[in-house]
Amino acid sequence: NIKLAYSMLESTQIPTEWTFILNHYFDAVIVPDPWLVNVYKNSGVMLPIFVLPIGLHLSSFFKIPTKTTVNKIFTFGLSAAAVPGKNHEIVIDAFVEEFLKNPCDKDKVRLRIHSRGGKHIEEIRKYISDVRSNTIEFIPHSLPQQKYIQFMASLDCYVLLSMGEGFSITPREALALGIPCILSNAAAHKTICESSFVEIVDAPLPVPAYYSVFNETIGLKFNCKLTDVRKAMRNVYNNYLKHLARAQQGREWVKNYDENALKEKYLSLVKPRKVVLGNNNRILDSALETDSVQLYEKYVDLLARARNEKTL
Repeated sequence: NIKLAYSMLESTQIPTEWTFILNHYFDAVIVPDPWLVNVYKNSGVMLPIFVLPIGLHLSSFFKIPTKTTVNKIFTFGLSAAAVPGKNHEIVIDAFVEEFLKNPCDKDKVRLRIHSRGGKHIEEIRKYISDVRSNTIEFIPHSLPQQKYIQFMASLDCYVLLSMGEGFSITPREALALGIPCILSNAAAHKTICESSFVEIVDAPLPVPAYYSVFNETIGLKFNCKLTDVRKAMRNVYNNYLKHLARAQQGREWVKNYDENALKEKYLSLVKPRKVVLGNNNRILDSALETDSVQLYEKYVDLLARARNEKTL
């Protein structure tokens, strides 16, 4: 049997026990973003590591007409679990400092925040209530899919300044709607930032990555500076048509992450048409290439048995 592990984490290391389990009980590791390859290698994983993005259900987003104009009340927004690493507070702080304290802007903008749940719902609710402004809306529960799409489509600019990501779904959903995005250039966000279709906020400040589920700190995450966040939000607000045009180009780019676009690669992972022993570990639509002789031989044996069973 070929044993594959699909794995991800949001910081610069993985738990020691993960490394042990992977090296001793699996034949290969699949990660959803290229940034994670070195994270796993540097954590001691000795197996072949392949990149295969999460196949996203984007068809419902593409059915919505692409955004062409700005709302009467300019709307920033984000959707993220209520956990510290998603960095809700810095988005709120930047919004308040840059717009609500400016008499010329405070009646022209709003901020919508949605969370599917998380341990810090009440902390975020209190943080917002302390601002004492009706221009910040908080939806602290899951939404049905159509309501969620309507929420995303209501935004003029999507903002997600996570300190760490293993893969990032919501910015890709925003781009599927043609909505400009502001993202932290941290962890797996780097892949989206390198696309050139989003506004980038540098994340130069290392933060110990504490995981309550492991009860320990594992590697680092990275935070942004408030001044840089304010500058990015102001830039999108003041130059909206330019950012809107860029996001519409991103709508084409993000089609590569739709489940239908990735279908053949998933099939190549579990039942490749061809297996190649080469210099890389990569999954193609028509073949799987690996630099591991052991894994190559296992796949060759798998294909041979499949052919024999078909013949029988």
